[in-house]
Amino acid sequence: MNPGNDAAPDSYRRKGSRRGGKFSASVTSFFNAGGSRRVSGNFNGEDLLDDSGKSGKSRGRGGGQASPHSPSTQLSDVSRSPDPHDSHHNPLRGLHRRSSTNGASRRASGAPKNRRATITSSPSEDGDPVAQLQRSFKSLDLPSALIPEVLKQKLRLHSRFFLLENSIGMGTTHAGHTGKVFSNGKITRTTVSLWEEVVDCMKYQSRLATRNSISTRIWLVNEPPAGMAHKYIIGKGHSKTETEDLIDGLKEIIPSSKECPLASRVRNLTKCLVRETEHYEEGEFVVLTICTRGKPTDKHGRSNSDSREEFREAISSLSRSSVPVKIIIRLTTDDDGVCDYYNQWDTSISDVDVLDDWFGESLEVNLHNPWLTYTLGMHRLRESGLAPDLFDYLDERQLTINEIHRFCNMMFVGRGGAPLPNPNLSWSAFVLALEGLVEKEKPQWNSVKNGLRPWIDTQILNKYETPMAQSSSRWRVGTRASLEPEETGGRTSSQRFYRPPRDFDYRRSQSDSNATAGRTQRERPASSCTATRPIGLSGVTLSDRLRSWSHPTKDAKKPFSVDKLLVTVPLLFPPDNELVEDHPYFSRWKAIDEDAFWNIDDEAQLGKMLKRAVLKAKLFLHPDKLPKDCTENQNLLFRTMWEAIFRI
Repeated sequence: MNPGNDAAPDSYRRKGSRRGGKFSASVTSFFNAGGSRRVSGNFNGEDLLDDSGKSGKSRGRGGGQASPHSPSTQLSDVSRSPDPHDSHHNPLRGLHRRSSTNGASRRASGAPKNRRATITSSPSEDGDPVAQLQRSFKSLDLPSALIPEVLKQKLRLHSRFFLLENSIGMGTTHAGHTGKVFSNGKITRTTVSLWEEVVDCMKYQSRLATRNSISTRIWLVNEPPAGMAHKYIIGKGHSKTETEDLIDGLKEIIPSSKECPLASRVRNLTKCLVRETEHYEEGEFVVLTICTRGKPTDKHGRSNSDSREEFREAISSLSRSSVPVKIIIRLTTDDDGVCDYYNQWDTSISDVDVLDDWFGESLEVNLHNPWLTYTLGMHRLRESGLAPDLFDYLDERQLTINEIHRFCNMMFVGRGGAPLPNPNLSWSAFVLALEGLVEKEKPQWNSVKNGLRPWIDTQILNKYETPMAQSSSRWRVGTRASLEPEETGGRTSSQRFYRPPRDFDYRRSQSDSNATAGRTQRERPASSCTATRPIGLSGVTLSDRLRSWSHPTKDAKKPFSVDKLLVTVPLLFPPDNELVEDHPYFSRWKAIDEDAFWNIDDEAQLGKMLKRAVLKAKLFLHPDKLPKDCTENQNLLFRTMWEAIFRI
């Protein structure tokens, strides 16, 4: 993907396609027990299929046992239009649900069992899409300057799918994963179940779909108890009341199935999407958001490495298919191992973005881009699939100088406004102009700093200065950064795309002086290993360099603090460290910003931040993860890093 490219990404671009017709269905109620709520509308959708490819009940026992007082439901085909894209000519069919106190008629007729609820209503005026987004942005406290970028995404969006895990594990309670918003802007943590966290997410996404006429299909992984709908379809023409009815229905679901067949569901969904793609217009794409705790099971209900790999392959297969799709994995878990596993998908599978809850994601963003206040509104926008592609990198790595420039223009410069000065030409002019724009925006709640803060911390940006004369050092970032189509002011690629090392120059010179302290002549190597053999006229060895990285002085017994070690890891890799051979694996380390641990008064938050950073180091340095073709010097480097960071 090329963030910031006005055209549709290649992975989303399809030629010679035409959008197919809409398929209508209505229901008396989507949740038969406890009321006669009537909801109705248009949709595109298809039953999830079992592994045989036939329509039918999902594998497993479903979501739980039906109440003896719950009325059953009856399904029958709605009248179909002669549109060749409808009915049997297209796999997307509508079903009509009627209330019934006797399920025997359904079984006798051979009609499908309770599978889908379509939330529909009488057609209404769609309204101005810009005005619709303005209302949504107001509720999210997002800058209005961002609307044009989001509108471009919305106009290309064909539809959205939400696959919601409702296995028994989703009933587990965990603390502080949703936020309660107060009128003064403060947001506090609340204790909820994993399923309640999903409902909280869907509460906003359902309202967004109705307000902005976005076709949205919501499917449960497991069938809920009898009388409850398996699928919900909302979008155009839906009223606020009907959307609230949908939310109430999700709230009443109690997860109870022992199975979580995510791989099977994704494979079946892929089949549906591949058939539907031929009706997309050029440039259109779909968004699939999977809300899960990340522990898929096999057909026997067991969660293990094989079931996780099966799910990964299903996601990878969808990503490689002809479907122009953006995949969002929305995790609801406290398991660090699960988070680490899925966070690797961000870079290993194309068009996949892995999201934590807002509090957790704020920590990830702060590790790499602490100059930004990552707001709840930004997180909701990313969950929706409408966020510009550049947002996907906020939690993955440091934004480059040009990306920071483009991000701030996108966020704060309205259409027709004068763009911010080019930071490659004058960093101070850029920061000064940005500061003036940020002052016009109201402060936002920063969950990491636990208080109201400006959108951009210009004090941190001021430390970056201009990347002039910094070509001798680099910050390793993803290769996609090199795709930036921006005016660069005549700088070299190294100067354009990598941040300056700031006061790391002091650490570098200090390390060199520590390594050579007390030496008057070359020492005889203790062995033939190049790690201990003097290299260069200074007589500095790799062991010397590593020692000076981990300890303040040559003879010091106490190493640097873990946070200082983590932020200076890039100094150990070429080209900064010429005493070790280069390796592609080094580029997998995503530099942690020096200011990530700065100005955090809450000790608990600081501890969480450090824990996140250490987990990233553990994932990078674990012996099982390291490449098998490392040289002796590279192995020494990795081993020394492991011992220093983990105090072994």
